[in-house]
Amino acid sequence: MAIPAPNIPTDNMYKFLAVGGLILLIVSLTLSVLMIDSYSAKSISLLERTLEINKETQEVGLRLKTLKPEDLQNDSELRKLFSQTLENGNKNDIVIKELDFIGSSMKTKQYMLYFASVVGAVTSVKGFYLWYYRLQRYEDAIVKKRASSL
Repeated sequence: MAIPAPNIPTDNMYKFLAVGGLILLIVSLTLSVLMIDSYSAKSISLLERTLEINKETQEVGLRLKTLKPEDLQNDSELRKLFSQTLENGNKNDIVIKELDFIGSSMKTKQYMLYFASVVGAVTSVKGFYLWYYRLQRYEDAIVKKRASSL
C-alpha cells in the first residue's frame, strides 16, 4: 500500500516559501549528518588498512634484524624483503592519498550542504514572516470580526 504524499501548500506563495525552506533545511541537515557518518566509516576503514600495512612493514623490519650473516650471502631473501618494504610504502602512500581525497571532497560537499541549510533557513523565516504580516494577521482580524458579530 502506497503512502500518500503530503499536500504542499500552494494557496499562497508565502506558505510555499516557508514550507519549502523548511524542507530544504531538513534535507540538507540530514544529508550532512549522513555524509559525516559515511566519511567516518571510510576513514576508519582506511586507517585500519594503514595500520595493517605498518604492521607488515614492522614484520619485514624484524625479519631484516634477525637475518644472520650466512643469510646475507643469499641476495634473493634480502631483495625480497626490501621490495616488500617498498611495496608497503607505496600501498601506504595510496591509502593516505585516498584519505586526503575523501576529506577534501567531503569538505566541498559539506560547504554546499551548509549553504543549502542557510538558504533553507532564511527562505523559511522569510516565508513565515511574510505569510503572517501580509496575510495571516488580516485573516485573523476578519475571523475575529465575524466571531464578534455573532
